[in-house]
Amino acid sequence: MIRLNLTASPEWLELASGMRLLVAPVTPMLMVSARPEPAIETMPEGATQEELALTMAQAVAPMMHLSAFAGAKREQSTSK
Repeated sequence: MIRLNLTASPEWLELASGMRLLVAPVTPMLMVSARPEPAIETMPEGATQEELALTMAQAVAPMMHLSAFAGAKREQSTSK
C-alpha cells in the first residue's frame, strides 16, 4: 500500500552520500505558480502525458528546494 505524507511543513529529503535537501510540500498554490513557466507554456499541442508530467516536475522542483546540507549523519553514541 502507498502511504502519502500530507504534512504542511517542510521536510528533509535524504539523498545519497549524506546529501540532504529541505523541501517544501507540494501544494495547489505551488502547482499553480509553476504553470506560467516558459517550458510549460511552450509545450507542443501533441505532447504526451509523460512529457507534460516531466516538464511540470522540472518546473516545480526548484520551487520546492529550500535548503541543502552535505555531510555524514551524526550517529548518537550508546557507549557510557
